[in-house]
Amino acid sequence: MLPSRRRRSADPGIPDLLDKRYCSGMTLLQSRDAVRLSLRPAHVRVLGALLLVLYGFGMAVQPAADGPDTGPTTWSDGLFRLVQAGLLVMLAGVVTGRSWAVWAGLATGVLLLAQVVACPLRGHHEFAPWWFAQLALAFLGTALPAGLLWRSQAGVKAG
Repeated sequence: MLPSRRRRSADPGIPDLLDKRYCSGMTLLQSRDAVRLSLRPAHVRVLGALLLVLYGFGMAVQPAADGPDTGPTTWSDGLFRLVQAGLLVMLAGVVTGRSWAVWAGLATGVLLLAQVVACPLRGHHEFAPWWFAQLALAFLGTALPAGLLWRSQAGVKAG
């Protein structure tokens, strides 16, 4: 007889907490190795709101350019435009509650992190305490969608 994929409680009187009947709030799907979170529109919308708030705080802490090279370069302007386009794509997905908005948020977070790191390296701003706060916000804006995607993909095997 093949072993059952579903774990059973040792005592039949104790409910299996991974059973869908006992789960409230999040939808849990059981796989053989792990439990993964299914992305619902509410998860996507909460993540989108958090990412937009983080982006707003990141822009709020940034002062006017004070470095030796304050003018935009072609690549930094292109990176800025990619971040803005990524935010618009993510916002469209968040409004409609689509799960691809999390991927757009991750891509935008990576681009924003690159923009924050490149800013003082190219001379637009000097290193200052606000920059470290902005770096932490950009890292968090990258880590949140990555964590949600990792959690939703846990236990999923190719093939």
